[in-house]
Amino acid sequence: MALLANQSGFIFRKAKISNAWFLGPLAIVAVLTLHDISLSAIPSFLSLFAQILLGCALGSQFEPSLAHESKDLLIGVFCSGLITLCLSALMGLTVALLINESVPTLILATSPGGLLEMCITAEILKLGVPLVTSFQVMRLAVVASCAAPAWRLLQAVKEKCSSPKH
Repeated sequence: MALLANQSGFIFRKAKISNAWFLGPLAIVAVLTLHDISLSAIPSFLSLFAQILLGCALGSQFEPSLAHESKDLLIGVFCSGLITLCLSALMGLTVALLINESVPTLILATSPGGLLEMCITAEILKLGVPLVTSFQVMRLAVVASCAAPAWRLLQAVKEKCSSPKH
């Protein structure tokens, strides 16, 4: 498996695909999964423990004074998060109605957040874990594929806007 992942990353890099070392192995895993080939699984208790550790690591990065010093930042984060959640819920509802699938499953599938978090949530809520996982993996692949080109486009626009007019 490691050899396949390594080779796919190398091939994606030679093809100049953004985030080749992420997308190449992801493509291998997707093909294996499509053919019902499962080589390993992480024990669920280990996954939950990792989530707790990640939460602790993230939480420890914030100073308690942040809430008092950066009220505008917190308001902006709250508003953008609320808008993102509303748009993703609307998208999930729309897709659910279009493909005649469970609304809660599709809302979770289109929700922002980590792949693992959404899959654990789907499992706990007894929703369609494979569907949620596939939507979240596709979101990751699209973001990973588009991040570098979008950054280059923004840089080009910035340079064009900041260059002196002749």
